[in-house]
Amino acid sequence: MESPNLFGGFRTLLPYEIELCEALGISHKEYLQFLDITYKYHKDSRKGYELIPDIRCDPVSIGAWYVAQAWYVKLAITVAIAAATYLLTPKPKQPKDAPSLQIGGVQGRSRFNPVSGFESAQELAVLGSFIPLVYAREPHGVRASSQLLWSQIRDKQYGQEINAICLFSHGELGQHPLFKTFALGETFLDNFPLSKLRLYFTKGGRANTRLQPTTQQPELNKSNRLKGSDSHGGEAVNTNNYGSRGGREYDENDPFMVKLLDDNGNWIWQPSFSSVKTPSSNVKFGLYAPMPNGSAYKVSWELLMFPKGMESNVANDLKIKRAKIVHFYPRYVCVKSSAYGGNSMHRYLSKGHDFDLVIEKEANELGFIDEGETINTDRNKRWNKFSPWGSGDAKAAADSTREEVDTSMALGEQYMVGSALATVYQETDAKIWTPYEVNGQYSGKRYKMKTDEDGWMSFANKTDAFMPYESLVVQKCSIGTFSNTKECDETQIGIKSIVWRQISGIQNLNECPSRERIVSYEKDGGNITLGSVNKYVNRLSFFKLQAKVLNTNTGWTDVCNRVFCVRGSTNQPQYNTINIKHVDSKPLEYRFLPVAGNVVLNHYQDRQVYILSYAADVYSHRFDLYYDSGVKAVTAFAYFHAEVASLPSKNEASINLGNGLTNNIEWVRGGLGSGYDSEGNPIGDGSDAVSDFSPKLNPHSSVYSAPSFAYSHARFDPQTITTSLNKARNNGQGQPWNIGGTNPDANDYVYFGTGPGNQYKNWGRTGTPSPSERNFKGVPSDSGNAYFSHYHGIELTETEIAGGQVRWQYWFGGTIIPPGALASFTAAKGDYRRVEQWSAAVESNDENGNPTGIWHRFKIARNPSSLGGGHDWRYGRTINGVKSNHYAISMQFQNRNPPTVNVSNHTVINLGDAAGSGLQITRTSEEWTNGNDQNVARVTYEKRDGYAGTGYFTGDRIKLAGNVDYSAVPYFTLVAGTPFVDPDSPSEEGLSQDDLVDFPSHETYFVTQRNTNPNNAIADYYLYDSEESSHSGSPEHEITHVNEIIHEGTSSSNASINYEKLAIAGLRIGASENFNQFTSLSCFIAEGIKVQRLINDNGTDTSINSTTGKSSFFQSTDNIVEIVYDLLTNTDYGAGDIAGIKAVKVDDMQTSARYCKNNQFRWNGIIDKELNLREFIFENAGYCFLDFCIVGGQFSLRPGVPTDENGFIRYNITRSQMEASGEIKGLFTDGNMKDLQVTFLTPEERRMFKATVMYRQDSRDGFPETKAITIAYKKENQSNNDFLRAAESLPEEKFDMSGWCINEDHAKKFAAYALVTRRDVDHGITFETTPISVLSLMAGDYIRVMTETTHTSRFKNGSIDNDLNIVSRETISGSQTIYFWNPGENNVVNEDTFVFAGNGKAPSNVLKNTIFTVVDETTEDRLYKIESITHGEEGFIKIAASHVPFDESGFMSVLRNTNPVDSDFNARFPDVNKI
Repeated sequence: MESPNLFGGFRTLLPYEIELCEALGISHKEYLQFLDITYKYHKDSRKGYELIPDIRCDPVSIGAWYVAQAWYVKLAITVAIAAATYLLTPKPKQPKDAPSLQIGGVQGRSRFNPVSGFESAQELAVLGSFIPLVYAREPHGVRASSQLLWSQIRDKQYGQEINAICLFSHGELGQHPLFKTFALGETFLDNFPLSKLRLYFTKGGRANTRLQPTTQQPELNKSNRLKGSDSHGGEAVNTNNYGSRGGREYDENDPFMVKLLDDNGNWIWQPSFSSVKTPSSNVKFGLYAPMPNGSAYKVSWELLMFPKGMESNVANDLKIKRAKIVHFYPRYVCVKSSAYGGNSMHRYLSKGHDFDLVIEKEANELGFIDEGETINTDRNKRWNKFSPWGSGDAKAAADSTREEVDTSMALGEQYMVGSALATVYQETDAKIWTPYEVNGQYSGKRYKMKTDEDGWMSFANKTDAFMPYESLVVQKCSIGTFSNTKECDETQIGIKSIVWRQISGIQNLNECPSRERIVSYEKDGGNITLGSVNKYVNRLSFFKLQAKVLNTNTGWTDVCNRVFCVRGSTNQPQYNTINIKHVDSKPLEYRFLPVAGNVVLNHYQDRQVYILSYAADVYSHRFDLYYDSGVKAVTAFAYFHAEVASLPSKNEASINLGNGLTNNIEWVRGGLGSGYDSEGNPIGDGSDAVSDFSPKLNPHSSVYSAPSFAYSHARFDPQTITTSLNKARNNGQGQPWNIGGTNPDANDYVYFGTGPGNQYKNWGRTGTPSPSERNFKGVPSDSGNAYFSHYHGIELTETEIAGGQVRWQYWFGGTIIPPGALASFTAAKGDYRRVEQWSAAVESNDENGNPTGIWHRFKIARNPSSLGGGHDWRYGRTINGVKSNHYAISMQFQNRNPPTVNVSNHTVINLGDAAGSGLQITRTSEEWTNGNDQNVARVTYEKRDGYAGTGYFTGDRIKLAGNVDYSAVPYFTLVAGTPFVDPDSPSEEGLSQDDLVDFPSHETYFVTQRNTNPNNAIADYYLYDSEESSHSGSPEHEITHVNEIIHEGTSSSNASINYEKLAIAGLRIGASENFNQFTSLSCFIAEGIKVQRLINDNGTDTSINSTTGKSSFFQSTDNIVEIVYDLLTNTDYGAGDIAGIKAVKVDDMQTSARYCKNNQFRWNGIIDKELNLREFIFENAGYCFLDFCIVGGQFSLRPGVPTDENGFIRYNITRSQMEASGEIKGLFTDGNMKDLQVTFLTPEERRMFKATVMYRQDSRDGFPETKAITIAYKKENQSNNDFLRAAESLPEEKFDMSGWCINEDHAKKFAAYALVTRRDVDHGITFETTPISVLSLMAGDYIRVMTETTHTSRFKNGSIDNDLNIVSRETISGSQTIYFWNPGENNVVNEDTFVFAGNGKAPSNVLKNTIFTVVDETTEDRLYKIESITHGEEGFIKIAASHVPFDESGFMSVLRNTNPVDSDFNARFPDVNKI
């Protein structure tokens, strides 16, 4: 008999019980009410137990027993979350589709791109992220993916390299993974070129460590590079060929220190935290999709010839074509302003200026129509300018331009017009521009715009036809922005640029023959054909980097006083880095603002630009940022590698010619004499002016570099000098002190030599021996110097203070720097480490107190080697009980002053046959003192603007006038143009001049238009159809990465960040065509983290410290019980601070660990996310047939099935064997139970299923594969076809063990156990009993339950209707004692005995309309497994238990059927996919 008030809700009715309810017309609730009150009536009757005391647990009866027996504290309230509980719980419905595992891939670039960079990088692990725990043991293991701790992308000459530190696991691994098992994404590292990578690894030490060698644990360093089967952990070299880059890329001893530029311009490697981010928004920047502003269009130049005998009409047509070739067509697009008109005026306009972009359209566009001719009504024939060739091609080009402009413009979008940002706020016609009439009208469009920021603009008329570099055009504008995410010491900004121009199909102008050669061919009736040019040429793309303090409204500040430029001539990307050194560490906001090339060429006063280049020199610029209030907030420095290139001089003539920076030589015609050199620099314009000369550099010139700190070894004898000279002299090396006056110390001397002798203390007073006799010990052992004068405060003092400490103070006052102590710090007595290192540098002042740029630094001096080479101690003394020692000081100086620049203009003296005049040369001298104390200079020469002279010829020699040293450059050799003489004459070969030439176009074609497309590299727009550029459709630049760097210290020894007890890898790898996304680094870990082992590898118990929980065996494990023990007791990453050893029942855990070892239950997996520890233990224990018990507050794992003394599962155990071996721990009868309740599983809950279980198949040299098997229970003698049909209809339940299970046998064993448990276990029970009855019990124990005499069976219930018809599952006959109840009577249950005829009729009218149940007097004797022992009501103990079924032969049914060594096992549980 059972009550409906069960844990988990109301019981589900059986089908025949529903029929009973329908027969009587009662509700299910009323029927359950009958069961409940009948149950209560039955348990209160207790027939046959009148002499057995009632079980009670009230305070009166139990209190004295508590005191007398003191047993209560021994009561173990236990909960077992057992395998049966897990298996009896139906799994959520799963889709019928077979499971699949998709492996992600890396998409390579589709176009050829030999210069490679990273398109994305793995995100850093977020602070507070869960640190994975890897548990594994040989011969198995697990592939583990890492988390990124530290990352930095660095630009290299041919791509990018990423440096990364990756975290694999907390704790210490049992061994290093093999190099060949490491992979990035799906690609193993040994498949990459070893020359592009270097790999390091540390297992994870137990001491505080950085990435450097330690005595406790070899860490990530040069000696810990991983070695694989091929003896390689990578071979990436640590060198470069560029002095400007420090000659090497990383520090050998600590490869993950960051390479930085110090304040002195020297490369250093500093321990720093670095995190790289790859911004995803506002990363592209640049000007693109240029639109004309009165810009011209030309047809391509071609060589035209007039061979002898050509008919005059043909010659005339060619003359017309020649005129067309040199003609400039308008494009009918311009920027207009009502305030300034359209005369191409360049104006600097303020924010808020209104203007229009005009796209003209006219019925008769005269730019394409021959003047004076009648306009043809046929539009296809109307464009007859230069007939018979016509201008339809130019008209089509102009129409295409206007359509493109209209497509590019959009309401509300922002554009760059010149250098002014402006937004479209009105469109006069929403229709797309076409060249055709609309509603009988030809009218253009206007886009009304307003400037958002100040800038240069120019205005034009619709028929203007300017060169592409002349007017300031309209362009789409993308501005790159990002912000620091944290305070940092340095921000490294990586930029990817693709910059190019392309020429397609023009004639090879450079190889055009001379006019003389052309004429000679024409006279012979010959022909000359030029080849075509298809190539990439130079383009210049400009931008500024600006900054402001984050979260302020202040304006943007340029980080550099010159514009940045990227020069490119290929479609391959370039990578450059701009570094920002934060003096104040404050986070900044950055903006990459594109700059138009035409603005740079026409309006920048500074005619030099920085061309970013990997191998170029390093330049540094300081910039200051301010708060909204105007108070300075930040001082920072920008440094970068760049070349300094010069623009043409800022005058119209120079700009029109361009120079080697702005021109592309491919557009320059050959055969016209000296015009441009091979770089595109103009060297003659047809006149006799000087265009160039040589040499430009004094051959005795030096190359400036900031000198490093150096020792001074100069020796001075005392001399009388004035007080005004008593300051820094001789480039900071010092001068003697003054002599004279009444000051008692006036005759003291400051001597900058190698110091006084040890026995003489110090030098200095009148009458004492001179410094040369008293102050030399000899050369110090470190080849440095030594200075000491106590009277002038030139010494290092060591003063003893309390606590075994001393105070060190440097004194160098009253001489080359202001008086006073340089530094004061404390250290332990006998600790000389800080004084043996150089102090911070101090700048000296001049006699007026102004900084001189001369810096000094100090440390303790050394004795000569002959005196032992130790510290240069001079004397010690004790004053008022305070002891002090006095030492000499070693000093170095550095001249940080930039070169002094002197510029002078010189007239010239003609030499030899030179007869020109008016030439002047500008001489520039940069002078400085080098590190050897030598005055050196760099002298260069340039032609003075506006003084090119006249009457000179190439080869003439001149020298400079004035006071000039001629020994270095005795003379200069000039390059000057010679007038071009056209060989054509009116009398040649009988052709008149009119027949031969149309002189205006002829002059342009052959003489003046040498460069057919000047400033092509810098121009924002195009002149020909044959041009294309990288900025035609999209921005050219992209912010690829941002490294944010926080310094940890000055060296590895004092780094503040360490990676304690972490297994980490370090990787440096270069990008390639097929590798441009840095994804997770993984490796195969065969030996996971070491844990405190419960048993050794032989299965013997280890010794466990009862206080600390530490074991005598510390090693990796794949035993789930030892893993659970680790999680419960480890204080670093487990619950050791909460649970700990006191909360673990160690003996049970050791027994269970041995059980798992002997039954091959292994757990090789990763805990990679936060989890509920109880849920984790419960689930994984169930997979291994373990019970998770909480016994009296102690955690325990116990085998969930019977085992022998060695821990092996007893699959064939019988009930009698269980009784004999003591497996049954308790007996419960109606005498010590109360409120017995039986819970039957519903048919739905007991419905059989097919089990799909997933496990993992590992490969050390590959990636894990998830395997799945689907099995179902096959009945004995069932055919395969019948089995498959039955299995097809079964629901599928999935068990995913792939995270840790690597054994198919384990997976199949579990699936079989689950199937048989579902088939055979049909109910559970709960009851209450007294505390004394459970003293020796705990969850997981087996108990025997016997109920005698009267109890009821749910299957002998029935109902009787008004006609006495019986509705019942079984036929009721004979004499039966029944309980019956009329639903109309509240809670009144009657009991009586009736004789039933067995004909389906009730024997008495008293039974009309009642529900009844037959009283069953049989005896039940069953085994149950305790699931939980908890407190009940009124002091009782409540037990919940599950039924343990046995078969007819007495074997435990579930185990007998799941014995893997049984010959019928595989036949009983076949894989449904393999039959």
